[in-house]
Order: sequence, then structure tokens, then C-alpha cells
Amino acid sequence: MLLQNQTVLVTGAGRGLGRHLAQAFADEGAAVVVNYRNSSDAAHALAEKIGPDRAIALPADVTDAAQVDVLFTQARKQFGRPVTTVVNNALPDFSFNGDARRRADEIGYGDFAAQLDGIVGGAVNTIQAALPGMREAGGGTVINIGTNLFQNPVVPYHDYTAAKAALLSLTRTFAADLGPEGIRVNMVSGGLLRTTDASAATPRGSIRPDRRLHAPAEGHHPGGLRRRRAVLRFRLVASSDRPEPGGRRWTGDELMPEPRTLHLNAFLHGVGHHSAAWRHPSSAAERIGDIAYYEELARTAERGCLDAVFFADGHCVNPGYTAGTTWFLEPLTALSAMARRTNRIGLVTTVSASFHTPFHAARMLASLDHISGGRAGVNIVTSMFDAEARNHGFDALPDHAERYGRAEEFIEVLTALWDSWDEAGILVDRAAGRYLDADAIRRIDHRGQHFRVDGPLTVPRCPQGRPVLFQAGASETGRNLAARHAEAVYSVSWDSAAALDFATDLRGRAAAAGRDPASIAILPGLVPYVGRTEDEARAKKATLDALLDIDAALAQLGVFTGQDYTGHDLDAPVDDLPSLDQFSGPQGRYATVQRIIETHRPTLRELLGYLAAGGGHATMIGTPEAIADGIEEWFVAGACDGFNLMCPAYPDSLDDFVDLVVPELPRRGLFRTAYPGATLRDSLGLWSFA
Repeated sequence: MLLQNQTVLVTGAGRGLGRHLAQAFADEGAAVVVNYRNSSDAAHALAEKIGPDRAIALPADVTDAAQVDVLFTQARKQFGRPVTTVVNNALPDFSFNGDARRRADEIGYGDFAAQLDGIVGGAVNTIQAALPGMREAGGGTVINIGTNLFQNPVVPYHDYTAAKAALLSLTRTFAADLGPEGIRVNMVSGGLLRTTDASAATPRGSIRPDRRLHAPAEGHHPGGLRRRRAVLRFRLVASSDRPEPGGRRWTGDELMPEPRTLHLNAFLHGVGHHSAAWRHPSSAAERIGDIAYYEELARTAERGCLDAVFFADGHCVNPGYTAGTTWFLEPLTALSAMARRTNRIGLVTTVSASFHTPFHAARMLASLDHISGGRAGVNIVTSMFDAEARNHGFDALPDHAERYGRAEEFIEVLTALWDSWDEAGILVDRAAGRYLDADAIRRIDHRGQHFRVDGPLTVPRCPQGRPVLFQAGASETGRNLAARHAEAVYSVSWDSAAALDFATDLRGRAAAAGRDPASIAILPGLVPYVGRTEDEARAKKATLDALLDIDAALAQLGVFTGQDYTGHDLDAPVDDLPSLDQFSGPQGRYATVQRIIETHRPTLRELLGYLAAGGGHATMIGTPEAIADGIEEWFVAGACDGFNLMCPAYPDSLDDFVDLVVPELPRRGLFRTAYPGATLRDSLGLWSFA
């Protein structure tokens, strides 16, 4: 065992993450001081489970220096040696339970600032109290977990940066005081505790989550369900000078970046994204209402180790458009069925904040996360058409600003509802007659401009804590929303220059919002035509283009641009479009058509060909090696973190990509050959909120 004869203090260890951390240190032979402030029953139960000779539960409010001194004195008396490792786990309190903005609104920003100072002060107190014992023992370790409180502020409070700088300065000062060999200081963001290959070495004394599927105990799970669930465990591993794959770590003064891994998503849409694909004699047009068809596509994507499959959604049908497929199965229903036929692939749906309530959406998405074992994701949209609004009791959609204001509040309530249950909310203590732990379930008491929600949610904590949040808005307001909340973004970029402009802009907005710009996966759409030769690939595109209905394509172009091209000469150049601010429809698609016109000066016929599949998303045509070249060029340039595959013809185009392109990517060190864990957050390298 790595930590025999050492004593470790874990603050905030009564429940949640702290409980797992304390158990992890105990598993490696350390004596553990389980500190708590409120969850006394859970803390004492954990200490009893570990054993009285190796664990003690002690109360202390770490923001009170006198209580901390007593805590260390009791720990030394219990184990006969000083505390040599301090894990400040109290830092996530505001950031992980999702209520910081509500808390600040309730008590005022001045009092909230004082509470923030108290959180940092608690970390200061524990380090100061530990320092004499560390000197006595000849060294020690300080691990400050939860610095994402300062990297990802959820309230516009200017002292976050100052607080983080103060804490960094403090820990570095102690490191210098004890000497380079004396104390190891780790500033660890919650998002940096990630699943990695079990064989990969990481720094001594660092923590890494170990997600494994554990078989359920005999009998029935809550609700009568029998399922396998991903359980968050932590292990301590041997030392190494290398950064942890898939994460970042502090080693004294230097932050070492993680190796980037490409992310790939399959956007499932009827029989393919080429508007004429359904007319091909071998198309699956008759099967788009058959759930087995989508299950087959999902299993193909899973065979290629893709991160997720994704469904868009619409709330109206235009009977006048008869030249292409339309909406069929409701996405959440379809994904729930697909979850039962897949094991690792993420399942991402679209939810309109304009037409759903947060409670309804949170409940459905949490249910999908439970059904899939932690693989749910959601793309939050504001909807685009008045015809959709008229199916939900409105005469028209609200204006752009109001829709996005509602979406902002929608996301805040959504995440608060997911966080209204702790992981240990269900006890099933038959002897005591307690099914639930009342202390682990909270109301959210939200009162906002658009929603009133009491909470808690009716579905317990999700296997991955929260479904992954995606966003796809390209407008100024949409980009700001994504910068504040999104964990992955679907974007529209015709070429790598446009993609780099978008990525640079979004990352800048994320940094301005106090977030790590690298924490958001940017996934532009990609239409791939793959052939074993370039001629074969181009022939596949030509075959589909020949089936294009010109009248229908002109109508679609009119939707994208708000312009009428029905009388335009097909072989004459297309004029520049009006400025973007004059268009009220989907602005990302409009900007893409605008860029194609400005950069290629196409004829109308050529423009329709570009837009036939994907509506102006990036298109790559060629051999597997050529497609991989294009992917690598975009990825290495920082124009994207991966792609949202918009295969022109399903299932053939997806088979081509998985069988021909995917094997080429690991050879270049760009992509994996196996899933890194059980959840969508594992695949995307995101912090698990479980």
C-alpha cells in the first residue's frame, strides 16, 4: 500500500466526493480523518466502515481556525502521528451543487463574497495547521480540490480571480517554505479528476476516478429496476513525472496540458443528410420509423468508438415540402430504446427551451441517463419557426433576446434540479425503515422571470451526475450562452478558417466568463464522402446530387436565407446576401451560405450542390487517408475538437467512415481504440458530477 503510516485529513468528507476520497486513501493504508460540518451520521458511518484503528470522524468548521487547531490535536492523539496530507475538499460547495447564483441573489453579493472568502480561508486554516506536522515528518502533501469554483464562476463576481490567485500564492508559498522536496502541492479542478487507463502512471498522492461497471446486488433496485451502474471510485497510484493522460495537474509552478483526443459524434437524420438520399434505390426510406434501424446505426457508431449519436428535433411539418423525409420518432423515446441495445455510445437529444418546462425536461433527461447508465446528453435550443410555436399555444415565437433569456434560466433550473439529489439520496435501510436520506434531497425554490420551480426532482441523482450540456447557437446571444454553460458545441463552418474564427471567438468568450476555454468541445458538422479511391468518393456524391429536386432545393435555400431564388438563372452567379443583422432566422446557417458565396462566387446550381448535404457544413471528399488528412489539419490548427458527422447516406456513409476512416485516426495519435469509461462524460473527458 502506498500510504501506510501516513495520516490524511479530508475536509467535507461526510458525503459525496469527500466520502469517495476518504475511502480511497483508506484503501491505500492511510489513517483518515473524516472531517464534517453537517453530515455527521454519514461521516461516522464511513469512519465505522473503514475501522476505528484507521479512521475517525471529527466535526469542525474549517473556516474557524480555533476549531481546526482542535481537529489536528485530536487527530494526532488518535493516531500518534501528525497529519501529513491535507485534502481541501470543501472548495466545491458552491460550484458543484449548482446554487451559487441563487445563493448570491438570496443573501446579496456582499455576503456571498464573505462566504467565498470563508471557503478560501478554510483552506488556508487547514494548511497552516498542518504545516508544523509536515515539517516534523519531513514533508507532506496539500491537495486543493474544486478550484473550478474560480475557473467557472456561475455568478458575475469580480473577486473570483483574486480568490484563486490568493489560494495559489498560499500553496506555492508553503511549497517554497518546506523546500522543493518537502511538500507537494496539487491545485486540482473538479474537471481534472478523470478516468484514465489503469496502466497509466500518475503523480504519487494524486487521485484519479476509477469508473467500473459493478454487477447489481441480488434483489431489486429502486423502482423495481435491475441494472448495472457506473460507480465512482478513486485510487492512489505510483509517482511519475508525466502528466496524467486525459487530464491536467499542478506540479509546483507548472500546469502541464493534457494530450488532446479527437471527439466524433454521429448526427442521425432520416436516411442521411443529403436531401435526395431517400430517392436512391437502396436507401432505407421505408425504415425511418423502425427503431431497429436506428439501433443498428448506433451500434455501428459504437463499433467505431464514437462519442455519441445525436438527434435534432422539430415541432412542425410543412405539408408543402414533399421532396424529402421529415420528422418521425420523438428523440427521447427513440434514444431510450436505443440505450437498451448499446453499451458505451452517448445518446444526445434536442430539447427546446421555448416549449418545454425545465422540470419536465430534467425528469425525462435524468430518466434517460438512468436507463443508459450515464450516457445522456442534451442540446438546448430556442426553436426557429413560428409554425412550431403555433403547435404549442403561441401565435408566434418571442423575439430572439427573450428566447435566449428563457433558455438561460431554463438551463439554470435544469442543472439545479439535477443537483437537488445527492448520490446517497436512496438508502433502502429496511431495518431502520428509511428508504430516503432526507438530508440528501433538497428543494431548489427557484423564482425567476420565466419559471417557478420548487423541486426537488422526482428522479434521483443521475449516474453521471448531470447529462452533458450541448449548445448550437451561432448568434451573439447563442455564443454567450454556450460560453457560460455548454460543455460541447455543435457549430457550422464551411472551411477551417471560418472554424478557427468561431473557435477562437467562443474560447475567448468562455475565458471572459471565467471558464477554462479548453473545457468546451467544439464540434463543427462534417459531411464525408469516403471511397477507396478519390474517383469512387466523387462518384458517390455525383450519384446523390443527380437525384436532387431543384425546386425543393430552391425552397430550402429560401428558408436558409430569406431570399426568393425561384426566378434566378441556375447557371448565373449568386449575389451577396444582406448583412447578418437583417436576418431573423437561424443565423449560423445564414452566415455559412454567406461565406460560401463570398469565397467561391458560385452559380446558383453550384450553390445548391454545396448545400444538398448538410446545408453548408464542411464537406470532405476522398480516400480514407485524404479525409484523415483534413480532419487532422482542422484539429491540429485548433479549429475544432472533433466533428459532428453528417453522413450523406445512412447506413452506407457511416459504415464507410467507421470501417475506412476511423482505423486511420489512431495511427496518427488522434483517436482512441476503446472507450475510456462507461459514461458520456468519460468519453468526452469531462468532470463527472456523480
